[in-house]
Amino acid sequence: MASPLHPETGSPVMKNTTGSHRSVQRRRLLLAALCVLLPPLTTRGYHPLDIASVNAALLTHSIRHQFDVLFPFFNLLALALLMATILNGKRYSRAFAGFTALAYTLSAFLQNLSVTDTYGLGLTTSTFALTLLVATAWFREAAHPTDDIFSGPSPRRVLLLLPFALLALWFPVDPVTFQPDFNPRTLLTSGSSLSFCMLTIVALAVLLMDVPRVNPMTLFTTSLAGLLIGIGNLWLEFIHMPELAWVGVLHIPLVALSAAGLVLSSQILRTISVH
Repeated sequence: MASPLHPETGSPVMKNTTGSHRSVQRRRLLLAALCVLLPPLTTRGYHPLDIASVNAALLTHSIRHQFDVLFPFFNLLALALLMATILNGKRYSRAFAGFTALAYTLSAFLQNLSVTDTYGLGLTTSTFALTLLVATAWFREAAHPTDDIFSGPSPRRVLLLLPFALLALWFPVDPVTFQPDFNPRTLLTSGSSLSFCMLTIVALAVLLMDVPRVNPMTLFTTSLAGLLIGIGNLWLEFIHMPELAWVGVLHIPLVALSAAGLVLSSQILRTISVH
């Protein structure tokens, strides 16, 4: 088994780093909790008790589709880097991390900025901040590559996790009716690689394929934000707007993989503490 990685730098851990990972983990938990508590910002007022509904309105009227010209390029590049990283992680993992960081940064703005008749210009600050938190983790991942990471996932893990990543990139949803649409063209038009939730499924699938040879804090941060936002999306799509139930089904892997990532990253961090 490869040595665990330092939670901040991604380099092999040394004995004198014992305990540092716990403080990093606590800081990320506190920061994520603060992000969740941030209220949405709008140019028109709203009642504080309506925060959940305001967030739902802003997220479902984001400016993302005004930039749909980017969708085919980012989706195809995400697919290419996903497959390249699985086949030759030593060569392509840094490119995958850099792309993921960039995609998270773009999605933070495209998904969380909106213009509505009711609220005017709005920003969903909680998901905006969480997305940038994850983007920072992936920028750090790209800046500090590690030779051990992505050195060859087992075929069993690839067979288990790759379908979730491919389905997330495909995102077979009709943009008008929100019903299933399994036309292959959806892979080009969905913009899933610029969507926090679907991008996170892809990112977590890649990380989980190669546990424990991953940066535990990248896995922890991505999983924590994925679980928080994923639970919120399930509420939105199954309860608040049940007409989006099919979209909710496609978000179930996000919650499942995020929960698995939190458990496994915590196990890696505990391993570090006894070295």
